[in-house]
Amino acid sequence: PEDQWIRPNLRVRVVSKSYRRGSFYNKKVRLLDVVALGLCVCRADDGTLLERVHQDMLETLVPRGEGGRVVVVFGKHRGRKGAVLERDSRKGRAVVQFDDEKDVAQLDYDDICESVG
Repeated sequence: PEDQWIRPNLRVRVVSKSYRRGSFYNKKVRLLDVVALGLCVCRADDGTLLERVHQDMLETLVPRGEGGRVVVVFGKHRGRKGAVLERDSRKGRAVVQFDDEKDVAQLDYDDICESVG
């Protein structure tokens, strides 16, 4: 579905203060599997398995440095993988070079997510 952006091997941030009483709020996690529409399983950096996490509890992450790996999760380039060539944090945009065609696009931070797979 168009509104489901989660997929395995993304690095995301937990933005829910209510999930597990907020103990994972603002923590970065790896998305392991999508188990149902909008629901996933994640693993925290400390190894804790987080089950039944809804995508509304998560937000995308953009890699810190140039060369970081991303997947496009929204927009016309959705599903394409690439590398960040440059970031503009004031505008919240990054220039991404795609793996498949080697073409380049400028994308909003919200449209891309760090890939770890």
